[in-house]
Amino acid sequence: MSHIRTSESLINDNFLSLSPVRRIDDLPNEILAHLLYLGCDDPPRPSKRIVNGLYEFQTGIPYGVNVSHVCQRWRDVAIGYPLIWTQLHFHYGVSMCMLEIFIERSRGNSLDIIMSLDGRLYSTKSRKLVISKFLDMVIPLVERWRCFSLASAFPSFTSMVLKQLSECSSAPLLEILHIVHFSYNDMHSGAELFLPFQGNTPKLRSVDFQGSWIDLEGYLPQLRDLHDLRLTNIAPSFQTFTRILSQSPTLGFFGLTNTGPADLRNVTPISLPSLEHLSLSHHPSLYIEYLFPFLQFPNIKKLELEYSDGDYTKFALMMATRLPGATKSLLTGLEHLVIHGLSLTQNALEPVLEQLVNLQSLAINCSEGKSTSPKKFQAGKFIIDQLAVLKQTPSGSQRVVFCPRLTCLMTTGIVGGTMVNLVAARQKGGASLSTVRMTEKDEVDGTQREWLQQHLDNLYFFKLSGSWKEDWPMQF
Repeated sequence: MSHIRTSESLINDNFLSLSPVRRIDDLPNEILAHLLYLGCDDPPRPSKRIVNGLYEFQTGIPYGVNVSHVCQRWRDVAIGYPLIWTQLHFHYGVSMCMLEIFIERSRGNSLDIIMSLDGRLYSTKSRKLVISKFLDMVIPLVERWRCFSLASAFPSFTSMVLKQLSECSSAPLLEILHIVHFSYNDMHSGAELFLPFQGNTPKLRSVDFQGSWIDLEGYLPQLRDLHDLRLTNIAPSFQTFTRILSQSPTLGFFGLTNTGPADLRNVTPISLPSLEHLSLSHHPSLYIEYLFPFLQFPNIKKLELEYSDGDYTKFALMMATRLPGATKSLLTGLEHLVIHGLSLTQNALEPVLEQLVNLQSLAINCSEGKSTSPKKFQAGKFIIDQLAVLKQTPSGSQRVVFCPRLTCLMTTGIVGGTMVNLVAARQKGGASLSTVRMTEKDEVDGTQREWLQQHLDNLYFFKLSGSWKEDWPMQF
C-alpha cells in the first residue's frame, strides 16, 4: 500500500497548500448543493442473495441520510436541496416516517419509487398491511413518478402491487419501469396479466420485465422510442417481439434472458442498426442457435454473454461468422465483451478470438466450474492463456496473436502469477494492457502486486460479497 499517500503527507504538501483550488467547504451553498446532488446514483437495481431458502435484497442507507450527517453545513445544504430527496425506497425495516420526510423535502419534484419485497417481509404478520400503507402514501403522487422499480420474491406481493398500479389511469412523467420478479418458479404462465397505469406512460424510455406478469399486447402502444429494454423469462409472439423492437429505432441496450419468440417458423430477420449494447443469457443452446440469425444488429459495440450449461459451440461459431445479409461477423465490431460464462468445445475458441480485432476491454469470469461434458469446458481461463500467445514476425519481433487493441481486462478466478505472465507477454508483443481489475479473493502476493503496479497504469481489486455477478463492476 506504499502508493497510497497518508493524510499527514497531504496536509504538509506545499503544492496542495498553495493550490488556488477551493476546498469543498469554501464553496458557495449553491455549488456545494449541486455537487452533493451529483453523488446521487440512478435508481438501484437491488442485488439479491438467498438466506434460509428465501431471497433477501441488499439495501443501504439512503444517500440523502448519509450526506446530511457529515456535518451541520452539509445537513443544512442537503435539506434545502430537494433533488437529493426524490428516491423513495421501500424495503424490509424501512421507516415510513422517514419516507414521509423525503416526500416533504422533495418539494414537488419528480419521484423515483423503488420497492424491494423479499423473504423477510414475507415472514411478518402485517406484511401486506405495510405494503398497502406505502402504496397509499405514493400512489396519490403518481403524476410525479419518474421511475417505478419493483423487485419481488413472492407472487402474492407482485400481484398486489401490479393490481394497484393497473388501477392508476396514467403516469405522465414515468421514464423507467422495472418489474423484476425473482421467483422460485421463474415462469408465471397462466396467471393474471396486468396493465400498469392502464398503458398510459408516454415518456417511458427504460423497461425491464422479468416474468410473464405484464400484458405486453396491451402495453404495445407505449413500448416505443425506448432507450433500453430487458426481457427475462417471457415468450411473446414473434409479431409482438418484432413490433416492440421496430417501435424503438434508437434502442441502445437490449437484454434477453431465457426469453424470445415462442414460434420462429416462417419469420423474417429483425434489423436494428441503432443497437450498440446486447446481453444474451440462459437460453437453451438449440433455441439461441435458431434465434440468433434473425437478430441482425450490425453495430453492436458491447456484448454480454452467460451460457454455462450446455454446448454453445455452434452458437459461438455463428457469432464469429458473417451471416447472410451481414457485412461482417457480430464479433468483428465489438469494443467491449463481458463473459459471465460460456461452455463450448476448445476448437471453437480460436475462431472466436480471431474476430475480436477491435476489442478494447474484456471482462471475464474464470471462476466457473467445469462443464458437465468432458469434451466441453468453460472458456474463461483458456481465453486468458490465449491472450498471452505471441507470434514471430518477419522482422524478428514478436506480436500478440489475439485482441491487438485490448487495453482493459477484468477477471475473477485468476491468480497473480498468471496475470503477471499475461501483462508481461502483452507488453513484449506490442499490445500492452493499461488497466486490470481483479477480485480481492484472487491469490496475489506482495511481489506480484508490486510488479503489476509498476507495469500498469491502473490496478484495482474489487470485493465479492456474495454472488460474483451481483458485485461485478461493469464499468472500467
